[in-house]
Amino acid sequence: MGNIGWIRLVLVLAVLSCLGIGSLGCATTDQLTALEEQVQQAKDTADRALKEAQGAKANAETCCAESEKNAQRAEDAADRAEQAARDARDSANKAGEMADKAEEIFEKIKAK
Repeated sequence: MGNIGWIRLVLVLAVLSCLGIGSLGCATTDQLTALEEQVQQAKDTADRALKEAQGAKANAETCCAESEKNAQRAEDAADRAEQAARDARDSANKAGEMADKAEEIFEKIKAK
C-alpha cells in the first residue's frame, strides 16, 4: 500500500467515525414516537384542564347571578318586613287612641 492507500484508509475511517459519532446524538424512531405520545398526553391534559376551568367559570357565574338574585329578594323581604312593622305600629297607636276614647266614653257614661 502506498501513500494513496493509507490516505484512503484514513479518510474512510474518518468518515465512518464521523457517521458513528453523528448517529450517537440522533434519536431513534421509538424515542421520537414516545416523545410525540408524551407531547400529545400533555396537550390532552391541558385541554381537559381548560374545559374544566371553563366549566367552573360558567358555574361560578351562574352561582354569582343566583346570589345576586337571592340578595335582592332578601332586601325586598326586609323592606316588606319594615313596612309591615310600621303598619303594625300605626295600627297599635290607633287601637290605643280608640281604647282611650272608649275609656273616656265609659267614664262619661258611668259618671251619669
